[in-house]
Amino acid sequence: MALMAETVGNDGDRELLHKKSRTTCCDGCAKCCVCCIHCLSGFILLLAIAGLVLCARVFLEFPMIKNGFRSSSNFTKETGDALISEHSGSSTDQPETCRMFVGSFQVVNEVYLPQYNDTSSADFQRMAQRLQTLINMKLNYSLVKASYRNASIFMLSPNPITARFQLLFCNDNATISGIKADIIAQSLKNDANKDAVNISVNVDSLAVGVTAPCPIFLNSSQPWPWHIVLQENQKSLCSGSLLGGFWALSSAKCVKKRDPSLLTVMVGDGLRSLSIDTILLHPNFTESPVLSNFALIRLSTPVWFNSSITPICLPQTSQDPTTGSSCSTLVTNASTGGLSTLAGSLTSSLDCSSKTEYKSLYLKPSLSSSSYNQTDRGDALVCMDTDGTAYLQGILMHPTNSSLSSSLCLSFTSIGETISWINSYILT
Repeated sequence: MALMAETVGNDGDRELLHKKSRTTCCDGCAKCCVCCIHCLSGFILLLAIAGLVLCARVFLEFPMIKNGFRSSSNFTKETGDALISEHSGSSTDQPETCRMFVGSFQVVNEVYLPQYNDTSSADFQRMAQRLQTLINMKLNYSLVKASYRNASIFMLSPNPITARFQLLFCNDNATISGIKADIIAQSLKNDANKDAVNISVNVDSLAVGVTAPCPIFLNSSQPWPWHIVLQENQKSLCSGSLLGGFWALSSAKCVKKRDPSLLTVMVGDGLRSLSIDTILLHPNFTESPVLSNFALIRLSTPVWFNSSITPICLPQTSQDPTTGSSCSTLVTNASTGGLSTLAGSLTSSLDCSSKTEYKSLYLKPSLSSSSYNQTDRGDALVCMDTDGTAYLQGILMHPTNSSLSSSLCLSFTSIGETISWINSYILT
C-alpha cells in the first residue's frame, strides 16, 4: 500500500510538473506572438506613414513637374529650388527662357574718336567697357536684376555720340514675359552709382526695345554682316539672314523635316557656329507652287553684334519695291571661291523669260560677263531704300550652279506679306 501511494504520489507530481511546464511554454509563445504582432503593427504603421508622405510629395510636386519645374504652386522659391535640385542635380540645369533687347542712348561730355568706327580697336573697347559697367551698375540696383544677365555695346556713332547696346535677360520660372522694354528703360534712368565710372548719359535720349540700326547698303567689296549659313554635319545646306540676337530667316524648303539638333548656324563670315533651338515653318508654306517659302530659326544662344555681325532690317511696309529698284544678292565668285555681292535691278518675269510665280521678285544682274557661278537657296535679296539703308525684300527660291550672265534673272520669294508673321515672333 505504501508503495502504491508513493507511486500515485510520484505520478501526481509528474502530472503537476507536466502541467506547469506546458503552462510556462504557452505563456512564452503567447508573449512571443504578442511581441511579433506589435512589431508587425509598427512596420505596417511605418509603411502607411511612408505611403502618405509619398502621396503628399506627388500631390505637391506634380504642378511643378507638369510645367517643366516652372512652379505654379505656392512653394517658396527655396522649396522649389530644392525640389528641382532633387530631380535634376542642380537648379541651374533647368532651361532658361531668354530675351534680348536692343537700345540706345546719347553719351554726354565725351569726344568722339575716329577709332570708334572699328569695334575691334582698343579705344572702342575701353569706351564700351565703361558704358557696360554703367549699365551693369544701374540694372543690378533695379527691379529686373534677378533676370539680368549681360550687356554689350556694339556701335558708337558721332554727333552726338550715341551708343547702341544689347541687353540679355533670362529666367527659369516663366516670368521673363513680365520684363518689358519700358521697365528696363526706367531702370536705366535711375541714379544708382551714376558717378562710379565717371561717365554720363542723356536719359531723355534713352530708348529700349528698338531695332538695331539698319545697315548702309554695301558695295561688292564688303561682306554682308547679316549673312548666315546653315550646316548639317559640317556640310552647307543653304543660306539665310540674321534678324536679331536670337532669330534668323531662311528657306522653308531647305529646313523642312530636318532635326534642329543636327543643324548649326555659321555667323560672322563663318567664324562662329551656333546651335539651333527651334525651326518654325510659315503656316502657309507649300512647295508646289512655292508659297510662303520662309522658316524662322531661333538660336539656342544669342548673337552679340559687332562690326562684322549685325542683323538686316525688315521693310517698313509690306509693299514690294518697284520695278527698277537697285537690289543685290550674294553669289560665289568663280575665281576666288568667296562670296561677293551681285548687284542688279528688279524687273518683271517677262524680261527674264521666266515663269511667273506668285509673290516673286526678279533680279536682273547688271554684269555684262559671267564672273559668278553659284547661288544658294535662302540667299537674301537686299534692296536700297531712298535714305540709303538696306532692307531684306526676299529670299532666293531656286539655287543655281550655272554661270550667271546679264541675260539670266534670279527669282526670289517676296517677304512683304510675311512681315507680320515674322514680327509676331522676333518682337515678343
